[in-house]
Formats: sequence, structure tokens, C-alpha cells
Amino acid sequence: MEAVITFAGIVVVIGMIGVVIVYTVFAEKKRTRAVQAIADSLGLELISSATAVPSGAETFPLCQQGHSRRASNVMRGGTDDEQLFVFDYRFTTGSGKHQATHNQTVAFLRSAMLDLPPFDLYPERWYHRVGQSVFGMKDINFAEYPGFSKLYVLKGDEEPVRRIFTEPLVRHLESEKNICAAGADKRLIFFRQGRRVKPEELKAFMRSAYQMYALVRGDASERETA
Repeated sequence: MEAVITFAGIVVVIGMIGVVIVYTVFAEKKRTRAVQAIADSLGLELISSATAVPSGAETFPLCQQGHSRRASNVMRGGTDDEQLFVFDYRFTTGSGKHQATHNQTVAFLRSAMLDLPPFDLYPERWYHRVGQSVFGMKDINFAEYPGFSKLYVLKGDEEPVRRIFTEPLVRHLESEKNICAAGADKRLIFFRQGRRVKPEELKAFMRSAYQMYALVRGDASERETA
């Protein structure tokens, strides 16, 4: 009797796993179709299959975390001087029962019009404040923008990074909140940590990423003509 119960339990578990797999495959195909429609409406090319992140993005901290890293549903477009990539990014941390898979949407821009000092920006949490007070972790703060400094951790070479973060950019980030971004040279990456954007929200996500790009690009242009 116990053997029958055990066998029945195994069958139920296998069945449940099968249902989850089928649902996941269906949901991913549905997402790809929705992203394809958005790409078509914007005149962007779509690479739906799993691939490496776009060249240049792999050097940013986000794309160096964990293992089993891959990009999918990669929308791309632009010119020789400006390229935009928006994609789903997935990576795994830990192993065994401690394994966790992370999914999110990322915007990545390469532009000849950028000239950015390396910086890293992410929302400030309570444990960051503990690290700053107890362990002396560095964070670039702005006395003139206390609201921004409470919302975000900003890291990099202080003097050139301060020049990048002009008042229009700071005010934009204050209004958006929960933005993660990093830049270096001709590259900018933009995302909301741990969040994969719904297809119907992708255009708004892209607008927000482009707004930040336009603001740091404008600062770069000013430095070139100064």
C-alpha cells in the first residue's frame, strides 16, 4: 500500500512539473509575440532566441553577476553612431537548493556622442546606509540635492561624475525613482533591479532610458565644446 501511495505521489509531482514547464514555455512564446509586435511598430529588429548580451554590456556589474547568463527578446536599432538594445536578461546565483534565477529588462546604448566617466547608480537601501556609517563605504552625495542623495547610491571618480550629474539629470532621477544605471566611455546601461517589464510597459521603459541617455549625452556635448 505504501508503495502505491509513493508511486502516486511521484506521478503527481512529475505531472505538476510538466504543467509548470508547459505554462512557462507558453508564457515565453506569448511574450516574444508581444515584443515582436512592439519591435515592428518601432522599426526595430528582434532576436528572440537566447544569446549573449550585446557587445560592450558584459563589462558592467549587472552582466557579471552569477552564472548561466543570457539575453533574449533582443530589440535593436539605430545608426552607426547610435545603437539601442532592449532585452530580457537572465542569470542564476547560487546552486542546489540555494539557487535563484533573476529576470529583468535592460536597455543598453552605445553612442559616439557619449563620453562618460565610469559610474554606477542604484537605489539606496537601509543596508547601504549601514555600510556607509559602519564600514566607511563611499557614496557620492550632493548637498544641494538631498532628496536625490537619500534615494540613490552613486559611485565613481567623484569630480568627473559630479559633472555628469547635472540638475536636469538629478531631477529626472528623483521623479523616476528606483532606477539602476551605469556608464563608461561610449556606453550606458539602464534597468530597474529585479524587474522584467511587461510588454505593454516597454515603450514607457524605453522612453525613460532614452531620457537619461539624452541628458548625459547633452552634458557630453557641452564638455566637447567647452
